[in-house]
Amino acid sequence: RIEAATALLSEAFEDDPTIVYLLSFPTKAQQLAYTPTYFRTLLTAAALNNASIDEVDDWKSCGIMMPPDSSLTNPLTLIPAGFASVIWTLGLGGLQRMLWEMSPLTSACKAKGLRANEKYYYVFFLGTSREARGRGLCSAMVRHYQSVAASAQLPIWMEAATEYCLRLYLRLGFVVVKMVLGKGKAAADGNLCEGGPGVKIWGMVWRPESVS
Repeated sequence: RIEAATALLSEAFEDDPTIVYLLSFPTKAQQLAYTPTYFRTLLTAAALNNASIDEVDDWKSCGIMMPPDSSLTNPLTLIPAGFASVIWTLGLGGLQRMLWEMSPLTSACKAKGLRANEKYYYVFFLGTSREARGRGLCSAMVRHYQSVAASAQLPIWMEAATEYCLRLYLRLGFVVVKMVLGKGKAAADGNLCEGGPGVKIWGMVWRPESVS
C-alpha cells in the first residue's frame, strides 16, 4: 500500500506549493526525481505509527489518516522510516524548513483550532490522480474519515495548500485556521523568492456535531 500511495501522491502533489517549498530543489526535474523517495519516507513513518492508508476506485484517490496520539516525529520510527537519508539529501535548509518553520507553525495553528489537550485524527495526505479529479473520490474519502472520527467522537485536523482543496473541505464542513509558510522567502507557488509572500496553508478542523 505504501508503494501505491507513493506513486499516486507523487503525481498529485508535484506542483503543491508546500511540497515545492519544503523540498526547494534548484530545478523542477530534481524535485520530481526525488518526490517519490520523500513520500515513501513520510508514508513509511506514518504506517509505523499506525496510520491507515486508504484508497478509492483502484488507487484513483487515496488518503492517509493518523490516529489520535500518534506522531510522525516519534524518535523510535524516524530512523527506520529513512529520515536520515531525507535530511542528508535536503541539507540544513530542508531540515530548517521542516522542523523550525513548518512544525512550529502547524503547532501554533492547532493551538488556535483545537482545544487544550484535545485528541484528534490527522488527515496527513489526500490525493487524486489527474484523470479522476472532479468525480467526488476525494470527498468520498473525507466522508469515510469523518465517519471514523464521528464514531470516536473526535475532531479531524488537516491542512489545505490550494484554494481548490480549501473550497472542497469547506463544503464538507471543515472550518479554517489560516497560516503562511515561508513568508519573505518563497513565492505563492512555493519556489524560493526573497521577499515573497510565502505559501498559504489553511489549517482546517472538523468536529462531529455532538462535540462542536
